[in-house]
Amino acid sequence: MSSRDLQSLATSFIHGFRDAILGFVYFYKLNRDTDVPVSVEKERSTTVTELQRRREERLPRRPTKKSERPKIRKRILQCCLLNGGVFLASIFIFDHLVIPVLSYVTHMMLGHEEGVRASVWLWLSVLASGLFKILWILPLFIISRVVSFIWFQDIADAAYSRFHPKATQSSSPGMSFGTLIADLCFGLLIQGLFLLQAQVAAVLPIPAIAQILSVFHMSLSNAVYAFEYKWFNIGWEVNKRLHYVEARWSYFLGFGLPLALATSWAESYWINGCIFAVLFPLLIVSANEATPSAQEAPFELPVFALVVRLSNFFFSHGVSRSQQTAKKQPQSSSSTDWAGDLTARSEMPRLVPS
Repeated sequence: MSSRDLQSLATSFIHGFRDAILGFVYFYKLNRDTDVPVSVEKERSTTVTELQRRREERLPRRPTKKSERPKIRKRILQCCLLNGGVFLASIFIFDHLVIPVLSYVTHMMLGHEEGVRASVWLWLSVLASGLFKILWILPLFIISRVVSFIWFQDIADAAYSRFHPKATQSSSPGMSFGTLIADLCFGLLIQGLFLLQAQVAAVLPIPAIAQILSVFHMSLSNAVYAFEYKWFNIGWEVNKRLHYVEARWSYFLGFGLPLALATSWAESYWINGCIFAVLFPLLIVSANEATPSAQEAPFELPVFALVVRLSNFFFSHGVSRSQQTAKKQPQSSSSTDWAGDLTARSEMPRLVPS
């Protein structure tokens, strides 16, 4: 690899890292900007002539489109409040208030018997921690994941309308129902297998290499997850999305690195999940405003080759089994047409690993 190739990779990496950090700047600008200044609106109303006013009255009034800025701000603040305010606050209160109080009460009641106190505290701490995780942390975590997933979609749609108003006004053909279902299923399967691949890389026997590979996988996963909302609105199918990432892997590595580092410092999976839910909306806003370099990397990195092959295997076998079941059981024409469309489109996301 030449020095020019290394310079190209470093430049693309820094470009992606900068675009990810700019999400905080975009959010700050959304809080400061207003839709239309009042002074400009008044000046515009005074310069309208009588003839222009009559012409405007004759023309049919178009419905004014509401600004997407308040919606973006609202959803981001809700994510911060739910995951940072409620979830993290409950963990902090339990670790720094409930546990010390239980320890103090146990010491006051059984302080004169050291052995008994140690045994009772061991069982009591394990029981309290288990009940707290089962009855509070786990249900709240599931609820916050579901709610955050809905809010992520709202933020992505609002950010796309905010930063790409012409694209939202123009009519695009879009995907058919069968293509949409096949793309979603195939994309979710690839994401799950890629996270599994990251977990396998994290348990390699050499700790330094395992940590680097884990951060590498999580950075790419964060970038793909953030950009997928924008690409889905554009109409890119999963094969085009993955090829785009593999051809510009250095940019997306830098784009997802800040969030990967922020969600890997804590030892608790719950805390890292909350940090992800708080910071990921800003990454969605950054992805909608970001402009990846048109120049591809010096070499393509087929990091999704294995998961694509496994996804093709599982997806094709699942569709073939559904077809066999459909042949045995009589179905209506609409469901048969939908299954045929889904089967035909399931072959499209296949990638040929380079």
